[in-house]
Amino acid sequence: VIGVSGKLSRQGDLLFVNSPIVRPHVGRYREFARADEPYIALFISDIHLGSKTFKNGEWEKFISWLNGEVDYHKEWIPNPGYLIIAGDAVDGIDSYPGQEDDLSITDVWEQYSELATSVSKIPTEIQTVIMPGNHDAVRLMEPQLPLPDRVIKNFKDNLTFTANPVLLDISGVKILCYHGKSLDDLVSLRDLSYDNPMGMMKELLNRRHMAPIYGGKTPLAPEREDHLLIREIPDIFVTGHVHSCGIERYKGVLMLNPGTWQAQTDYQKMMGFRPDPCRAIAVNLQTFDTQVLDFNF
Repeated sequence: VIGVSGKLSRQGDLLFVNSPIVRPHVGRYREFARADEPYIALFISDIHLGSKTFKNGEWEKFISWLNGEVDYHKEWIPNPGYLIIAGDAVDGIDSYPGQEDDLSITDVWEQYSELATSVSKIPTEIQTVIMPGNHDAVRLMEPQLPLPDRVIKNFKDNLTFTANPVLLDISGVKILCYHGKSLDDLVSLRDLSYDNPMGMMKELLNRRHMAPIYGGKTPLAPEREDHLLIREIPDIFVTGHVHSCGIERYKGVLMLNPGTWQAQTDYQKMMGFRPDPCRAIAVNLQTFDTQVLDFNF
């Protein structure tokens, strides 16, 4: 979506543009919509359970922390109410050539079974949301549908499975969650890189679209309606995918990327990229205070 101004030719079939391209942008600074109570929402992404590089020990420490068994930042986060998992909960299969050599669990359904067992340890009072990513057992074309019933039936009732992307409303706070496959296209733009996901997320907000580059690395489904348009400006915008942790406020939108639970892969070593593993981002939905929780201890 762009805007230009200019003059039509005499025949009315040509537009002579005499202005720079104008993006929709997010408008002027706006105030967050705030929850009535200081509910705590936790954001994580890219667990990649089933990969040989999955950080299982740190993940189990996170689960223990959710159960109050680890005394870490409990003075600020006494009782988390929500947990949002922004895609790639498992490593999947056939996501890239030779992936089978990198897997500790080679059957995707066994990966989800192991995930269900692990997630079942999360206290039931924590409402958990799981959306798919490009490693999950759904179509690659975006928007992606929720995980199939074959997967969902193994999980408890306190879990909600959504599409990718999804706009959540938690206590009046609008949270736009998108796994972030299109960041693979945006990284080719000047001054953008994988270790700075906030820059790419700004571009998505300014273009008001979650996959603004057609014909690149992000397959798009030929839907009748474009579900990747950002019609409503969110209070919180969350992505994953790039395994790099970041927090930034931009024109009244709190942007988050929680990073990953996977250690550096061989491909990342070759590219010289160091991920930010084993982190969760906590947000107070009343004050919008944030805290990065690092479980590498």
